[in-house]
Amino acid sequence: KLDKIASMELDMKKGLMSAYGVVRMLDHLISNSMVPYDNEIMVIVEVLRGMLSDMMDRHILNVEDGN
Repeated sequence: KLDKIASMELDMKKGLMSAYGVVRMLDHLISNSMVPYDNEIMVIVEVLRGMLSDMMDRHILNVEDGN
């Protein structure tokens, strides 16, 4: 049972890292694009990137708030 939980945790961490990478690329593409994007889309991507960044710090890099 512990092996299954460890495997599930690893899969979740891989998914989190992948999602963070995709959102970072999307944020980069939007910020460097010659095509204008709706402000709402830009805000949503920025908020999602911030949330995923916080989760990466806590759950992948083991960085505590304020450090």
